[in-house]
Amino acid sequence: TRVTSLLRMRPNPKSESTNAPLVLDGETLELKALRLNGAMLAQGDYVLLVESAREHGPHQVTSADLSLGGEGFTVTLPDDGELTALSATYAV
Repeated sequence: TRVTSLLRMRPNPKSESTNAPLVLDGETLELKALRLNGAMLAQGDYVLLVESAREHGPHQVTSADLSLGGEGFTVTLPDDGELTALSATYAV
């Protein structure tokens, strides 16, 4: 099963800053649960995929294999262009 999430963004037309970089800061976000069609994902092997694309710019994809089980872990994803220093933590 492949799950895809799409986030579309545009610059705020009321902003005075026209060349500011897009910064997504998820350091304070915490994953509470993984569900598919309302059901918790079972233990097993998955792939974490992070994709970045700009309308008139680069496209990068990085991924890491995950094995959800009875123990928590942190995985670091490989860098790809602007996608750098990405990691995910799974806590039980």
